[in-house]
Amino acid sequence: MFSWNSRSSKVVPPNRHSSSNTSTNCISRQQHLQSYLNHPTLKPSTRRVNPSDDSTYDTVFATKSGHALMIRVTYAQGGTLRTNPEIYLYGVEAEHRWIDSSQQHRVIGYPNINTVDQWANSEETLGHAVAAIVKHLQLNPPTVSLFTNPALLDMQNKSVVSQTRVPKRANQPLSPPAYETA
Repeated sequence: MFSWNSRSSKVVPPNRHSSSNTSTNCISRQQHLQSYLNHPTLKPSTRRVNPSDDSTYDTVFATKSGHALMIRVTYAQGGTLRTNPEIYLYGVEAEHRWIDSSQQHRVIGYPNINTVDQWANSEETLGHAVAAIVKHLQLNPPTVSLFTNPALLDMQNKSVVSQTRVPKRANQPLSPPAYETA
């Protein structure tokens, strides 16, 4: 994994029986987020995308083929409505049986996150779900045809990039996205 986080913070395990729970089967949205942000494997490589919004995070990881890839996790506040996380392979054009390219490369191969009901019935924490998805994509990497995020393109191992004939120019502006470490 990559390390974006230089601050250390206490790992807070989810309390599945808290009276303040408002999300899926006794796990609050905040507990889901904490399970993700404090996950021992994911924490060093996870960042909040927008400092004023706690609903979207990026996690960067390396695949067994040597590529650095990124998933974008969106877990919006549902108010009184239940919600499920949306997870996307971000910054690349790629093919994989778990990824739906017609839905902006949304992860569809991990069934527990596909619908609100599946998410609620799974009783799985967000951290566990994201870690499982990352592990699957690490061991079964997608076929990347284009890096669309310049910061992600810069992370690539030059020998892997040249071997896979990935275009050297990204099709987005050359300034990397702004992040705040979670």
